[in-house]
Amino acid sequence: MKILALLLVMLSVLSACVVNPAKDPAVQRLQRLAAAADQAYREGNREAALSAYLELSQRAPADPAVWARLGHLRYLAGDEDQAFLSYQRALSLEPQYPEVLHNLSMLHLDRATRYLDQALASPRMTDAERASFQRLRVSVGAAREVSRDSR
Repeated sequence: MKILALLLVMLSVLSACVVNPAKDPAVQRLQRLAAAADQAYREGNREAALSAYLELSQRAPADPAVWARLGHLRYLAGDEDQAFLSYQRALSLEPQYPEVLHNLSMLHLDRATRYLDQALASPRMTDAERASFQRLRVSVGAAREVSRDSR
């Protein structure tokens, strides 16, 4: 009987030590930051959203959605190299993340378009090369449009 009473006392003491994550101030701060980041993103305030998602990426580095949104914001800001790295981080956490795979594909298609335009501007191309590059440029442009229309 004494053992049972002792076990009940220990159980009640231990249960009092368990922290409710919803009441943890650090968790609450993180939830407020995530809500502010999402709101800034929805309202089109890219600068505030980017700042908040950068902080979230430091505080919640295992969340692929944070890296996905950060990648998208960096892509929209024209920082393709950092967007690529953010997308890669998201994929390392969730390899089959459809939105990230789509956005990464768009990033590569945009880059391909610029490289093809640069090549087509070169005076060193032969007529056959130019014709080939022009066909490829049309195909890449069509792929970009199909991809944009699918979102």
